[in-house]
Amino acid sequence: MQLNSSDLFSNFSEELSRRLYTGDDEVLAYEQECVGMHEFITSPEYMDLSRDISEANLQLLCHIDSPEIREAWLILGKGSGKSFNSSIYQCRGIWRTAMLKDPQRYSNLAVGTHIYFLNMATNQVQARDIVFTDFIEKLKHSKCFFEVSTALDVNKIDGHRVPYYVDTKDRIIFPKNIIGICGHSKSEAWLGYNTKQGILDEADWFVDNSNRSKAYEVYNALLGSCRTRFPEHYKIIVITSPKSTESFAVRNMRQIANDGEKVDFWGKNFEEENDIQQ
Repeated sequence: MQLNSSDLFSNFSEELSRRLYTGDDEVLAYEQECVGMHEFITSPEYMDLSRDISEANLQLLCHIDSPEIREAWLILGKGSGKSFNSSIYQCRGIWRTAMLKDPQRYSNLAVGTHIYFLNMATNQVQARDIVFTDFIEKLKHSKCFFEVSTALDVNKIDGHRVPYYVDTKDRIIFPKNIIGICGHSKSEAWLGYNTKQGILDEADWFVDNSNRSKAYEVYNALLGSCRTRFPEHYKIIVITSPKSTESFAVRNMRQIANDGEKVDFWGKNFEEENDIQQ
C-alpha cells in the first residue's frame, strides 16, 4: 500500500504524540530539561542542600530516583534523617510532575484530574508538627519553588521555579492540579485520592485506636491506588525505624535481602547494628 504525504504526516504526528505521553521519549514530555537528582538536591538553583545532606543520604536519594524503582524500603535508625529524606523526595516528585507539559495526559488521566503526593505519618500530631512542617521548610528553602499568596497564582510557573500555596494545615496546592497532602494512619480520608507518590513515614509504628498494627492495611491500600492510576509512574517509599524483629518493615526488608535487592549506603550491617536476626 502506498501512502501519500498527508498520510505520512498523520502517522508521524500520531507516533510523536504516543512517544510524548507514554514515556518512550521523556525529554519531549517536559517543559524544559529535567535535571538529575544529584543536581536537584545540591545545586543553588534547586534545593540548595549540598551543605546539609550527608554523602550516604545523597547516594540513597539518587538511587531511589531511578525510574525503574517503583518501591523503596528504608529502615533507618534515629538521627539518620528520615523526615529530611522524605521531604526532599516529595519535593522531587512534585517538581518533576509539575515540569511535565501535561501531567494528566502523560499518565492517561482525564483532563483536570487531581494528582496527589501523600506523606503518611503515625498520627495527626506527627503529621502536622513534624512531617508537614519539614516539607514546608524544604519548599521555603529551595530555589525551585516559591510561595504565592493566593491559589489563583499557582499556575504561573517561572522557568524551573514552581509556585505553591499552603491552603490548609495539611494541604499544599501546586500548578496543574498537583496537590501535596499529609495524612496519618488513623484516618482513611486519603483512600479515594489519585496518589502518584506516597511516603509512609515510620510505617512500623502505624497502629489503630486499639494499638493494633495498621501498616499492612495502609500499605496495601496505597499500593492498590498507585498501581491502578499510575501503573508506570508511581513511587512508594516506606521509611521507618524498626519496631521489632518481626515488624512490618523488617519482615519485608528480610525478603528484599533474600531476593538480592538490598543496597547498603552506610557501610554497616543494619541487622547487626540493631540486633535484628535475618
